[in-house]
Amino acid sequence: MVKVRLLHGSHQFIPLNTDGYVSSDDESLDIPEFYPLDAEPYELKFIGYSPGTTYDHTIYIRINVLRPEDVEKTSGIMVQLKRLLKFMGVG
Repeated sequence: MVKVRLLHGSHQFIPLNTDGYVSSDDESLDIPEFYPLDAEPYELKFIGYSPGTTYDHTIYIRINVLRPEDVEKTSGIMVQLKRLLKFMGVG
């Protein structure tokens, strides 16, 4: 019943649909999203809410910070391209 979203300034980037929220039922969600934090404000905003619940909930957010030299190796399109090439037996 808990719903969450992640924003940079006023731009929501998780989930991608601007009016949406991410929710789960007692399970971890792995969202391998690359988002460059290269413009002010250099902070992220987490919004969570749980309408109609009767007990406390705990939400954990884990964010990996990459060094500039590691960005290309883990950016979304590069990862997908590498997976495609591996699937095709190339590389």
